[in-house]
Amino acid sequence: MSTEQIMFDLKKKLGTVVSGLTQIAGGLGLNVDAETIKMDINQFCCYLMCFEQSEMPLKTGFYNFMFDENLTQDALLGRINSNTDLLVKRYEGMENPFISMTIAIASDQIKRGILSELTFEFISQVGTTLLACGDFNKSAFLKYSEITSRVRKYAEQQLGTFSLPLCSTQSMTPPKTETEPQEKPPTTDERPKVSLEDTLAKLEGLVGLNSVKKDVNGLINLLKIREMRKSRGLSNDDMSLHLVFSGNPGTGKTTVARILAGIYCELGVLSQGQLIEVDRVGLVGGYVG
Repeated sequence: MSTEQIMFDLKKKLGTVVSGLTQIAGGLGLNVDAETIKMDINQFCCYLMCFEQSEMPLKTGFYNFMFDENLTQDALLGRINSNTDLLVKRYEGMENPFISMTIAIASDQIKRGILSELTFEFISQVGTTLLACGDFNKSAFLKYSEITSRVRKYAEQQLGTFSLPLCSTQSMTPPKTETEPQEKPPTTDERPKVSLEDTLAKLEGLVGLNSVKKDVNGLINLLKIREMRKSRGLSNDDMSLHLVFSGNPGTGKTTVARILAGIYCELGVLSQGQLIEVDRVGLVGGYVG
């Protein structure tokens, strides 16, 4: 999906989110109008730009397009810098800093729906798209990952379940065209085609391994940002995706490796997502005298 398509898609989703949550807030007796919900997402973008201000012309264009503003780059920087303390206090001091998520969670607690998951997905997409507009900044990326992880945990505590992964690949995977060849039947070295959401659901279904789940979701967010930067002609630093899983037997190392192979396939890192499993004999047996 092109940069323009991603932005138009997010703009359309913003209108849907704002309209839907405004109506729901009224039904719940909450005094929240459309402008407040829109500002909720607006301020999240400003918070991220407190830490990442490269390629500001691109970021300013994205910001103006999303929120119907007409700010110059200097005016946007002035707005951000004058509110940095308040933004940091809000997004780093609150368990759930999003009014939109508060409304969605309250609705799901009554109707047992998935509004909170859809709202969270949208917020995550806005964050990754904004971060992809500039140079990769580790500090800003960690801030983004920390907030989304914290809000996701909060939603799970309030609802008892929260199955949506920390990011969506809908904006990463180009739609298939009629000229593309049909998928070949999987061979013994190939994995069956499984969506990223289904693959991550397997990871979330594992007992414990909270730090592993957090790290994998952080890796997915990072890969998404790198892919979006690449699509915009921006450079990426070299990065190794090799991982080492260590631990006692039976702690899930091979299981997580299999899941990660599927994730890499869905993100385009691996062409097939196959995982070749060998033991010590298979690696060094021919060299041991």
